[in-house]
Amino acid sequence: MWGYIPWGLRFIGMNSSKRGFLRFCAAIALLAFGAMFSSGAVAATQKTKFDPVATAEACPPDRSPIMILGTYHMANPELDFVKMEADDVLAPRRQNEIAGVVEQLARFRPTKVMVEAPYSSPAEQQQYTAYLSGKYELTRNEIDQIGFRLAKRMELAAITPVDFPMFMSGLTYDEVDFGRGQPAAPAQSAAPPTPQKPRQLSPEELRIRQHSIAENLAYANREDQWLPDYLGYMSFFEDDPSDVALYTKTDTLLNWYKRNFRIWANVVRETKRPHDRDLLLIGSGHLGILRELARDMPGFCLVEPAEYLEPRR
Repeated sequence: MWGYIPWGLRFIGMNSSKRGFLRFCAAIALLAFGAMFSSGAVAATQKTKFDPVATAEACPPDRSPIMILGTYHMANPELDFVKMEADDVLAPRRQNEIAGVVEQLARFRPTKVMVEAPYSSPAEQQQYTAYLSGKYELTRNEIDQIGFRLAKRMELAAITPVDFPMFMSGLTYDEVDFGRGQPAAPAQSAAPPTPQKPRQLSPEELRIRQHSIAENLAYANREDQWLPDYLGYMSFFEDDPSDVALYTKTDTLLNWYKRNFRIWANVVRETKRPHDRDLLLIGSGHLGILRELARDMPGFCLVEPAEYLEPRR
């Protein structure tokens, strides 16, 4: 390849030493051109990655601000890989704290409140509409407690579901019959049940009980909390000698990424860039992947939640 000299650089009668030198110069020129081209391509790629900012006002006018607010599941649905039991968010103390969090998040001025509910299902919108008219009582779910209340506070007519529910096996809910293969319920004994010893709470569960909702959300969205979980995905590439299938763990991780990619596709589909301000309320286990996508996606500006979880002084 490097021995080829363009027609304009060929001279009849040139001796071999000069021709060799010219070939060398041409090769250097081609290498330099290639380096310029590749560095330009890298620079163009790097321009799409936009570092997170502290407030929406720091975002450029050609990008939509998006806050990805990671949360724990307040209603304890027992669906997460790591299960946790939260205290009752309907208690008066927690209700006062949630009201304060909603006021703090309202400073972000979201035009869309996106929640971890099925993208194609109308149920969430029907419940939100009923809530606006006083015909729906909020449940313990964070979608209701923070999502609905914040959307109402911002006078939004709609809530925006973006989830693609899927198990780590890759199965969706439509593909699972939870009633199959279940053993019959045992006959009730006449003897009184044996009292169960209370389960010891995990450090995470204790921390949630000892801190306010705002403090718990701020903690969950700190990099030193979500990043180790994100890096933990790398363990799925480690070999499992006990499994005859070579890629069981890898495919499990693939399904997790697939779900998050589809969530992000729904976010992008529902965002009118650069005019919308998105607040995405989602389980904190999704933070690592979704934050990276928000940083890499042209037209988005990732806003850190920390500033908006601090009480206004």
